[in-house]
Amino acid sequence: MAAPLSSIHSCSVLGPKFSQSRVAETMEDASNSFTISPKRLEELVQDNNITEIVAALDTNIDSGISGTSADLIRRTLVFGSNTLEYRSSLVDAKGFHQLILEALKDSPVILLLCCAALSTVIGIKRNGLREGFLDGAIVLLPIFIAVNFGAILRFAKARRTRRLPRKAKKIVKIFRSGKVHLLPVPEVVVGDVICLEPGDCVPADGLLIDACDSLKLDDDRCDGYRNQPTLFAGAKVVEGNCRMLVTSVGKNTEKSKLTKSQSFGHQNEPSKLEISIRKMNSRLEMVWLIALLLYLAVQAMKCFVCGSIECDKDHNPDPIGVKDTVEEIMEEFTKLMMKQGFRFYRLVAMICLLIFSSRDGLPWGISLSLAYAAGKLMELYQAKVQKVAASATLGLITTIFLGKTSDLVNLNMKACKEYGIDIKLVVDDDLNTETFMANKSRIHMEYGIVIERASEFRNLSQKDQLNMADRIHVMAGSSPSDKLLLLQRLKKKGQIVAVAGASSRDSPVLEEADLGFSVDENVGELAKEASDVIIMGQKSVTDIFPILGFGRCVCNNIQKFVQLQLTLNISSFTINYILLLSNMREPIGLLELLWVNLIMDIFGALALAQPPAITEIAMDPPKFGEKGFQYLTKRVWRNIVVQACYQIAVVLILYFKGKWILGTNQKVLEAMIFNCYVSCQVMVLINARGIQYGRMENNMFWVLLAAIVILQIAFMEIMPVFSHMGRLDLKQWALCVGIAGFSFPLGRVAK
Repeated sequence: MAAPLSSIHSCSVLGPKFSQSRVAETMEDASNSFTISPKRLEELVQDNNITEIVAALDTNIDSGISGTSADLIRRTLVFGSNTLEYRSSLVDAKGFHQLILEALKDSPVILLLCCAALSTVIGIKRNGLREGFLDGAIVLLPIFIAVNFGAILRFAKARRTRRLPRKAKKIVKIFRSGKVHLLPVPEVVVGDVICLEPGDCVPADGLLIDACDSLKLDDDRCDGYRNQPTLFAGAKVVEGNCRMLVTSVGKNTEKSKLTKSQSFGHQNEPSKLEISIRKMNSRLEMVWLIALLLYLAVQAMKCFVCGSIECDKDHNPDPIGVKDTVEEIMEEFTKLMMKQGFRFYRLVAMICLLIFSSRDGLPWGISLSLAYAAGKLMELYQAKVQKVAASATLGLITTIFLGKTSDLVNLNMKACKEYGIDIKLVVDDDLNTETFMANKSRIHMEYGIVIERASEFRNLSQKDQLNMADRIHVMAGSSPSDKLLLLQRLKKKGQIVAVAGASSRDSPVLEEADLGFSVDENVGELAKEASDVIIMGQKSVTDIFPILGFGRCVCNNIQKFVQLQLTLNISSFTINYILLLSNMREPIGLLELLWVNLIMDIFGALALAQPPAITEIAMDPPKFGEKGFQYLTKRVWRNIVVQACYQIAVVLILYFKGKWILGTNQKVLEAMIFNCYVSCQVMVLINARGIQYGRMENNMFWVLLAAIVILQIAFMEIMPVFSHMGRLDLKQWALCVGIAGFSFPLGRVAK
C-alpha cells in the first residue's frame, strides 16, 4: 500500500496553463464526461457500492486517477473544488473610526448630543454667544470621553479576537497514475485515492478502501470503521494507516453542508447572559436620559417661556479685565461653577459615567467573575472552559443531547430530575431492542416520544417539528444534520441546549448549541475545538451534572453582582439628580462615584464570584420569562428598591440635617456622607453574598472584603489633600459603619 520514496512527486493540480479556448472546450465536455451525477454518487456512497463508484469516476483503487490537467479540470467542474467559502465575521475589518461612528449612532449618545446642543442654546440665551459655546463645549467633554474610552476597549477586544493563529498548509499523499504525489489539501479532487498515516487529517469525505488492523481515528466509534467504512473530513488518524477513495470535496462535504445549515452569524451572537445585561442596561439608560431631558426642558421653559427674569443678567465674565489676586480668580471660578450651564455639565458627566459603568464596567466585572469561575471549574472538576461565557451558560441549561455511550445505562436519572433538565438520547445507528429496553425506564417518559428513524422527524413540516421537539426523548438513526435540525427547533422554542460531542462530524452541532461539551477521551480534534467546555481526564458524560450545578452557582453570583451594581447606580443617580434639581451641590461627586464603581467592579465582583457549596437553591432550575432568562426577578428588584431607598434616605437626611444631628462642620459632614454611602455598599455586598455557608468556605470573600475596607480608609485619608473633604476620627468612622449597618437587617427582611 505504501509507495517507495522514489515514486513520490510534487505537482500542482492546475498543471500547465490552458488556453482560453481549451478551457472552454473542457467546460463544455465536462458534464458529459462522467456516467454518474453528483446526486447519484451520494446514493451509491450511502449504499457503500465502491465497485460501481470506482467505475463511474474513472479511477482505479491501486493507481488512482490519471491526474492530467484536463482530467483535474473536469472533475473540479462537475464535483467542485476542495476549498471552502469564507464566512465573514462581525469583527472583520472594523477599524477604530468605525467603532466611533457606531457609538455616535447609538440612541443614548444621540440624545446626549441633542441635550448638549440644547444646553448650548440655553447658555447663549443666558450668558451670550461666547460663554454659551463654552458651556456647550464643557458639556460635550464627558460625552467625548465616554464614547472614545468605550470604543478603545471594544477596539482592543476586536483586535484580540482577530489575532488567531494561522494553520500551516497541510500536505497529503495522493495516488495518481500509479505514483504518490505530495499535494496541498485544496488540490484534492473527487476520485483521488489518498494514503493516510498517523497524524494525517482526512481532507475530504470518502470511502475506506483498505486499512490495517490497528487503524484508529481520533473520533473512533465504538465498533470501529470495519462496518462503517465512510470517512469524513476533519477526522485525524491516531494509529495505523489506510487508503480512501474521495467522494465529496469542499462545499459538498458533510461538514460544509452542516455549516451552511447553521444559523447565520451564530458564532458572533452574544451569549444569553450578554443579551440579558444589554436589555437591562438599555432600560436604565432610557430612564436616566428621560430624567436629563426633563431637567433640560424645565431650564428651557424658565429661560424662553417664563421670560428673561430667569436668565442670568448679573453674570459678568469680565472678559477684558485682568484679575490681580488669586482670591479674585477663585471667586470668578466659583461663579462659573455655580452657573446653570456648569450644573448641567455635572449632570451630563454623571450620566455618562453611569452609562459607561453599565456598558463597560458591569460587563468587565462579570467577565472577571466568569474568568475566576473558569479557573475554579478546572481546579475542582478538571473542566476546561474554552469560552468564558460558558461558565454562566452552564447554569442555564434546560436540555442535554447525549449520544450512544456505555455510561447511559449506569446514569442515575434522579439527578436529572432534581436539576430539572430534559435528557434527549440522539444516536446515529438503529435503536435495537436491547439498547431501547436498557434505556426505556430511564429516559422514556409517559409523555415522551421515541423515534426509531430520524427521517420521520425530518420529513415533517416545520410546524409539526416545533410541536414535537420538546416531547422527543429518543431519536435513533440520526445524522449530524438531524441533530442540528432538532437542536434548532428546540432553540427556537426558547430551550437552552447543551450537546455532548465526540466525533469531528459533531463540530457544527457543537458550535450551534448554546453549550457544546466533550469528554476528553477518544474525542476528535474538531470536536474539541468546537466545544465550549472539555471535561478532562478519565471522566464520563455523567460528570457534566455537578458541573451544571456549579454553573447555577455562577449565575446566582452574577445575579447578586448585578443587584449590587444596580443598587449603587440607581441610588447615586437619584441622590444627585434630586439635589441638582434643587440648585444644590451634589454630595457624591464624579471622582467619588468613579471610585466606588471601581472598587465594586473589581473587588465586589471577585468577592461575589467565590463559589459556595452547591445548595438546594443553586440546584433550582433557572427561571425564564417571555424574553429569555430573567436575572432581574421580583426578589432581586425588591432587594434593590429596599436598599436604594435606605441609601437615598440616609444621604438626604445627613445632607440637610447632618450638622444638627451630628454636631460637626461642613467638611467633615461631606466626608461622613460619602463614607456612609460606601459603607452601605459594603453591607449590601455582605448581604448579597450571605454568611450562612460557613466561615471556612468564605476565607477569600472576607479577604477581598477587607481589601475594600482598607482601600476606602486610604481613599478617605488622601481625599482631604485634594478636595474639600475633612478627615474622620475613630468615633465618626464607627458612626458611619453603624448607620450603614442598618442595611443588613433591611436586606434580610427584603429577602
